[in-house]
Amino acid sequence: MDEAVKPKWYDNKPVIILFLIIFFPLGLYNLWKSTVFSVRGKTVLSMVIAVLIITFYHMESTNNNHSSTLNISAESQPHKSVIQASLDDFKSEIPLSGSL
Repeated sequence: MDEAVKPKWYDNKPVIILFLIIFFPLGLYNLWKSTVFSVRGKTVLSMVIAVLIITFYHMESTNNNHSSTLNISAESQPHKSVIQASLDDFKSEIPLSGSL
C-alpha cells in the first residue's frame, strides 16, 4: 500500500504567495524554504518584492512631503483676500434679476 507523500505546507505555491502578500516575513521564509521554486525564481521573486516595497515606501514618503509642503504654502498666502476678490468679480458679472 503506497501512500502518496504529502507535500510540506511550505511547498504549496498558493500558500507561499498568500503569505508573501499577507505576512511578508513568513512568506519570504516559506519562499526560501520551499523546493517548488528554483534558486533563480526565488531570487527574482525576492528582488521584485524588494523593489515593490521600496517603491511603495518612497511613494508614501513623497506624499507626506507634498502634503506638508502644501499646508505650509497655503498658510503663507493671503487666501481670504484672493477668495474675496474673486467673489466680488463674480458678483459684478452676474446680471440683476430685473435686467433680463
